[in-house]
Amino acid sequence: MVGLIKNVERAVVLGLGRSGEGAARLLLAEGRRVTVLDVARAGPVLERARRLRAEGAEVWLGPEAFPDGDYDLCVVSPGIAMDSPWLIELEGRGVPLVSELEFARAYARGPCVAVTGSNGKSTAVAWMRSALEMAGKDVRVAGNFEWGPALSAAVLEHPAADPWLLEVSSFQLETCSGMPVNVALILNILPNHLDRHGTMETYLRTKARLLAGAGSGDTVIIPEEWAGELSAFCGDGARIVVFGSGPECDYRRHAGGVEKKGAGVVIEGSAFPFGGAVEGEWAAGVAATLDVMGVTPETIAAAAGRMRRLPHRGELAGEYGGVRFVDDSKATNLAAVRVALEREAGAVRLIAGGLFKEHDLEWVIPWLAEKVSGAYLIGDAAARMAKAWSRRVDCEVCGTLERAVLRAAEDARPGETVLLAPGCASFDQFSDYAQRGERFADIVKSLAKEMRKWERGCLGV
Repeated sequence: MVGLIKNVERAVVLGLGRSGEGAARLLLAEGRRVTVLDVARAGPVLERARRLRAEGAEVWLGPEAFPDGDYDLCVVSPGIAMDSPWLIELEGRGVPLVSELEFARAYARGPCVAVTGSNGKSTAVAWMRSALEMAGKDVRVAGNFEWGPALSAAVLEHPAADPWLLEVSSFQLETCSGMPVNVALILNILPNHLDRHGTMETYLRTKARLLAGAGSGDTVIIPEEWAGELSAFCGDGARIVVFGSGPECDYRRHAGGVEKKGAGVVIEGSAFPFGGAVEGEWAAGVAATLDVMGVTPETIAAAAGRMRRLPHRGELAGEYGGVRFVDDSKATNLAAVRVALEREAGAVRLIAGGLFKEHDLEWVIPWLAEKVSGAYLIGDAAARMAKAWSRRVDCEVCGTLERAVLRAAEDARPGETVLLAPGCASFDQFSDYAQRGERFADIVKSLAKEMRKWERGCLGV
């Protein structure tokens, strides 16, 4: 694939988000003829289209039909699903497809560490970057990481042979065939994005595409519950490292920290903030990756100790009347809702809903029944959630986030938590999970302000 990418003369790029723009600019910088397509006709794509046209690209916005032309390669942005008519058209023409990530990797000099998983990717990458920097290692962060550029754009900006630390989503892996990686980490495989991938088997196989590019001298680090299935996808000669909580794991998480099997290396729990920003067995996978990269246990633990929650991941939005308001808008699947509930010590008033990405709403009910005093449901999935959960949990279909926060605040008792953990994507009502979380925080601040006015009135102040 690398040879094909570097010998292309005319390429088409599908999607004009940050990945598509980066890929188009990298192709243009390499002297290729570039055509870019996006379904949108308005919004941010207009400015991106203007820039690319000025650099010599042909850009089509909202075309009614796929433009004629012969292409040597199609670079696919992560927003383009595999059932896209454009992909079907190009496959019918025999045009090779490659993800933006694998395309850019062909030009990215230096070793590559890639991280994927259903939950925890951004926190893991932030922790790894901190540990590597503390160890004096230069590293470039790119990919799906929301505070970093697309890899194509990063390669243009930093052509030197620095190590790359990539956050990788399943969408980016759908058209990957064997991206070279020196260390590949899969944090977990949990139900997620099944609205796009269809089945857990397809989702797992998509995540496993990250492992195909690891060969002799490379290392893949995988969770114990999926070790059998994932091992089959590894490239020939790759070293396989297994992490988890079982006694046979190469790196094992337990109450005291993370232990490396047979080496007597223990990252002590006293320096390791389990229950804080770093949660779940995947922490052992991050520790394993950093150990493989030559970072000392002391530095790994010190970097973990400096970790703070990333925005919208269990973030305290406010507290008044003895009730805590917690923003976990990034909890966009039910596995993340479960973690958010387990994090809270007391009873929870749960705000959930949006665009549901899974098939099964039932499995999370035991955790809801144990922790949730009431569920306040919003968005597209509200009625479906209420139907599935109302036998065990008091549910109220609120529709909007504003009404849900108000109703939860009215019902909440001192010592309880109003928790925004939607278990769904945000795109039915918001531009992204961050906007949803920011709106939640704004509503909470308004409620707190009104509460203070009421208290002053009661006191005659």
